[in-house]
Amino acid sequence: MYGTGGNKVYVLPETRLVVVVATTNFRIQGAGALTDKLLTDYILDSVDLR
Repeated sequence: MYGTGGNKVYVLPETRLVVVVATTNFRIQGAGALTDKLLTDYILDSVDLR
């Protein structure tokens, strides 16, 4: 799944993690990059990957 408003599903098998981000940022330029930043800067930082 990938949408123009930054909607994405990340499947991270090495961590046994599936992250679904559903947003309504369709009017914001670069929404996809903002969604990626949300994953890397907030979601993954809060997950214990040990």
